[in-house]
Amino acid sequence: MIVPVAIKVPTGGFNSAEVESPEYLIFGFDKIARYDVDVLFELGGVLPSFDHKVLRGQIDHDTRDRLLKAVLLAHARAVSDLPEAIDRRVINDGMTAVAARVIAWAETPEQRKARPAGTFYRMACATRILRNDLHNYDLRQQIAESRAEACVAPAYRRAEIN
Repeated sequence: MIVPVAIKVPTGGFNSAEVESPEYLIFGFDKIARYDVDVLFELGGVLPSFDHKVLRGQIDHDTRDRLLKAVLLAHARAVSDLPEAIDRRVINDGMTAVAARVIAWAETPEQRKARPAGTFYRMACATRILRNDLHNYDLRQQIAESRAEACVAPAYRRAEIN
């Protein structure tokens, strides 16, 4: 059973400034962990906001823990529910990088500087590869649907003429 993360959602939704807040990210990753959403669509939507916001400033430990829990649950859901055409290694590497970046987000600037050179770059790259794979899969699906519609449309036109 998946246990939802405690989220603070404003009654009117999120405004544009809040879309990159840690609370929005917790909401987004937690939403992915639920069984009633399209994982491809939701993960493809929350990752760009995460990439834009993460490591800007510092989050407190409670926020880190809630976000990390939501990311880990979303990771499990992504591995189990994303289409098989998306490489599981890419999913695992990308979501592991997201989790590591959440942990680093709660670190002090001094702690972050103590990490080996290139650490954050590699984490960002792994997340971006996952984003790209999700996007590329979606584009391939759109092309396939467009081709299918193009094949069906002439048959409908012929039927309408007769």
